[in-house]
Amino acid sequence: MKRIILILAIIFSVKSYSQDPAFTQSFMVPESINPSFSGFYETTKAGLLYKNQQWSGFDFNLNSQYLYFDDWYPDLNSGVGISLMNHQETFTNYSLKQLNLSWAYKVQINYEWDFRPSVTFGFATKDFGFDNLLFEDQINIFQNIINSNTFDPIVLGENARYVDIGASFLFNNDNHWIGITLRHLNRPNVSMVSQGDIPLDIFISVHASLELPILQYNSDSSVYFITNFMKQAKYDRFDLGFQ
Repeated sequence: MKRIILILAIIFSVKSYSQDPAFTQSFMVPESINPSFSGFYETTKAGLLYKNQQWSGFDFNLNSQYLYFDDWYPDLNSGVGISLMNHQETFTNYSLKQLNLSWAYKVQINYEWDFRPSVTFGFATKDFGFDNLLFEDQINIFQNIINSNTFDPIVLGENARYVDIGASFLFNNDNHWIGITLRHLNRPNVSMVSQGDIPLDIFISVHASLELPILQYNSDSSVYFITNFMKQAKYDRFDLGFQ
């Protein structure tokens, strides 16, 4: 049975806010928060992050997967990475898929510190799954039936495709790194309504990993203080911990 979703009015609101998927254990895969880590260890690297977020008592959950691969090219003094983000919401079948290509260049500032700027180009597609919605013109109250077809103009824009551009910076030495990431610099239009205009808000992340020498218990092991501040539109998040 098709479900009537009253929150469709949100689509037509004057302002719209959105958040990029975030992973709690992102520091295990730093490429997920800063593409400047592409080729950071000057070797081939690949990995996968998965998050399943559920609400008890509701038929609603979010699934997010992040798959990446990067390699180091010494002749170019650069790292190149490719990543795929897949994000799904089960109730409305909303989904986001984005493929990114990143290029990071290593600049040696002095004997200790390096600077790694990077740029990212992505292609994304968003699908709201309008097949699960019931529109007013489908309800025939006189014959007590539900028509399978609708002429509502909203279904003409059931998905959105856009190009996404970002930039990142990373300062690092053997013991510390500090970085900043900017996503959606081109403010792509993510509206799913025909002729709609909803520019995607810029995502900002400031993050660091700092070695704490007072907690170093032998010459081969270290303890790091790690932190990440993220902000997009009116939403922000602050993670901190130890590694």
